[in-house]
Amino acid sequence: MSTYHVTLARDLSLADAESAILGEEAGGSEFKGSQLTIVNNQVINLLDFVELDEGRPKALSLLKASTASPAGKTKIWEGTMVINSTINQYRAYR
Repeated sequence: MSTYHVTLARDLSLADAESAILGEEAGGSEFKGSQLTIVNNQVINLLDFVELDEGRPKALSLLKASTASPAGKTKIWEGTMVINSTINQYRAYR
């Protein structure tokens, strides 16, 4: 399993960011986290994925950290992202 990175635009809505992650996972990868980085003097998201040998991960939900945890889901990541051009804390659940 190899790890790779994907950039995620800073102006995406939360729903579009979640869809982008799910789209990347559809190709046989699993989201592992995100960190902020600077490209062309703008803060963007740098997402970490790992290629899976087989199968696909359970569906991911991306929520603002201030939102209640969804029932029956486990938190897999928490950190800072820039969504709608605003930096906030987010959590990913499966």
